[in-house]
Amino acid sequence: MYKLIRIAALSGRVKPGDPSGCRKLLAQELQTAVLHRPNLILLPADILLPPSAAALREQDYMLEQAEQELHRLAGETAGLDSVLFVGLPIRWGGGVVPAMAVLHRGKVLGRVLPPDAALPAELPAGLLPAETLFDIGGCKTRVLLCGGAEQAARYGSLLAGCDCVLLPSYQPAALGSFARAEQTAGALSRQFGCAIVAANGSTGDSSHPALFRGYVLIAEAGEVIGSQSDFDRPAGLTYDIDLEIIHKSARPHPPLPAAGLTFAPLEHDYALRTFSSTPYLPIHPEQERELLREWFELQAHSLAARLNNTGIQRMVLGISGGLDSTLALLVCHRAAQLLRLGDEQVLAVTMPGFGTSDRTHYNALKLPEKLGMTILDISITGAVLRHFEDIGHSPAARDITYENAQARERTQILLDLGNKYGAIVVGTGDLTEAALGWCTFGGDALAGYNVNVTVPKTAIRRIVALLAEDWGDPELREILTDILNTPISPELLPLDEQGEILQKTEEILGDYEVHDFYLYYFVKYGFSPKKLLFYAQNAFDDRFSTQQLQSWLATFLRRVTAGQFKRSVAPESAAITDFGLDSARFSLPSDMSCRVLLDQLDDSPAPEAESQPF
Repeated sequence: MYKLIRIAALSGRVKPGDPSGCRKLLAQELQTAVLHRPNLILLPADILLPPSAAALREQDYMLEQAEQELHRLAGETAGLDSVLFVGLPIRWGGGVVPAMAVLHRGKVLGRVLPPDAALPAELPAGLLPAETLFDIGGCKTRVLLCGGAEQAARYGSLLAGCDCVLLPSYQPAALGSFARAEQTAGALSRQFGCAIVAANGSTGDSSHPALFRGYVLIAEAGEVIGSQSDFDRPAGLTYDIDLEIIHKSARPHPPLPAAGLTFAPLEHDYALRTFSSTPYLPIHPEQERELLREWFELQAHSLAARLNNTGIQRMVLGISGGLDSTLALLVCHRAAQLLRLGDEQVLAVTMPGFGTSDRTHYNALKLPEKLGMTILDISITGAVLRHFEDIGHSPAARDITYENAQARERTQILLDLGNKYGAIVVGTGDLTEAALGWCTFGGDALAGYNVNVTVPKTAIRRIVALLAEDWGDPELREILTDILNTPISPELLPLDEQGEILQKTEEILGDYEVHDFYLYYFVKYGFSPKKLLFYAQNAFDDRFSTQQLQSWLATFLRRVTAGQFKRSVAPESAAITDFGLDSARFSLPSDMSCRVLLDQLDDSPAPEAESQPF
């Protein structure tokens, strides 16, 4: 379902030097692992006769016993649909080497040899070279018996092009070995754009002359998505890897050979993977904070580079008291620091109109004042009313003309001030607004350089919150906190009777975090509308109903197609994220109909007009 492949990895429990005891313990562990019907189950290398019994592994009768127990295990698992990879030692090339037996529906289909095993021109029946490719439900998989993740990089030619690489091992525990395995597996999965699944034996083994610790881990496209390690009990993971994410992450590679063994897919009516509502941010809080700080620094350095390269030393931007212009102002402040320019070189312009509240106007004035910037406070009400008179538009008609005339008046002021002072006009619109076309063509969509357009709205909120937390000035922190607590609004329609903001963006478009979620998976991985909804149902199941998520998805799809003409003439910016909308990475025909996308949603809401106003 949705190109998800369910994988289980077990470290198992063993009895030293006892193949029968190892098999019985393994059969017990498998009873739990098979409950979710994984497509494949990976067990450690040598788990039927662990390497702690080194002398016994040279004895033919012990190797034969391990082989017998393998067939007993095959019989015990005959009713399973899963493909099992089980490790045991075999005699080969004048010595004993680890091999991974492939079990399916009661049969031993073969034994995969290590990649450095000497091979004759023709292998005996039942033996498979490390190059063997398994097609498991469409997942191109190889088994690499190389001693674990730290050694796997030596065999890059075998990893290239695979969707999934299995790394069974049975290595002694050493200081930092598990952490290194995690780091290496993540790096390999990023380098080769694949899933890495590792299983190391094992609990219950002898502690002399080495100590053994079982662990399992799964990495997907650069991220370790699950890991367990334990001395006292077996480690186990079951996880659905996503082939679409893997395929989008893969690098160009030579064509793979035909699969040596092919297995039918197993369908599941639920998913076993972590669904973050903010997939563009790390799960761990400290890692998220580090990324947000880096995001802000990249914004500031991109603006500083543009100023330095053009010789421009002044910046002008409009300040509304909202999130986007606040972050853009802080970016300008940081860019001025980087270039050793005075804060007075930043011209902050607030331009109150028909919908500006006292709250936002106060914050728009107070924030740049606290930062020592130059401030201009220019009301646009008179100019817009004169413009309405010129074009014969009634101010009582609160339509798109009424709203966009204000945005275009503000942009005209900023552009003219840029000319007057030799300043660059810094754009404030964010990535989410660019995706949804929530900007005015010829208005706030214009700028000399945009610093926010590669940052989604949800991340902008978190960056501002982090900067507020870090700031030493209590009054400045208070202003930023109030801005964070202000409803998101373009403030283009008049206030209510209490002077409060009436026009709230999320009541019109839907929840911004959900739109950012759709944006990430739609742009970065090319998910279909049905898969976007499936992922959203899992990520937001405790917050929003399926009807809400589907309605907002329809809104997203309509607006992301209809708004392409605005993105086609967007200001320049630095592509500092991997799911941006710059034309080099994402572009749609400006006159494309959204119907082809909406048709993939069952019972989608009736389409509104597909064209988007300027």
